[in-house]
Amino acid sequence: MDKKEFLDILRSQLSGQMSEQQIAAHIQYYSSYIEERTAAGNSESEVLRELGDPRLIARTLLDTGAGMPYSDTSFDYEQKSDSGKVKQKSFKLDFSTWYGKLLAILIAAIVLVILFALAVVWISKQGGWKGEGCGGNCASCHSRCENPDPGKKH
Repeated sequence: MDKKEFLDILRSQLSGQMSEQQIAAHIQYYSSYIEERTAAGNSESEVLRELGDPRLIARTLLDTGAGMPYSDTSFDYEQKSDSGKVKQKSFKLDFSTWYGKLLAILIAAIVLVILFALAVVWISKQGGWKGEGCGGNCASCHSRCENPDPGKKH
């Protein structure tokens, strides 16, 4: 396999899976990398062997969601008065990945558990499931509090 074939396979594997701008950036990166390594004295076949299968590279790029490659896209720059630029890290959660979906399910489960716990507390304060008890407010059920049944708990 030569450089052209490597890049053609990589392009065909990425085609339709990401924007043409992103594909062009990936192709440019790998083309430049191969050129730099061959200029440094390595043979083209050696460089391509080190890189590995372009199909695997494409799959890795797609699985990791590599948008615009080889640049620092995780930082946004915000202008501050008289103090220059301040780096501000931004975070983006991707729900299309397995861990994004798992995180969403875990968050939903935690919210449901909290809501259930709050409902149980509220129901017990209102007298329980059968409407018995005073929820700690004996003024609301004074007849039972004045003549307490020793076998019953409020």
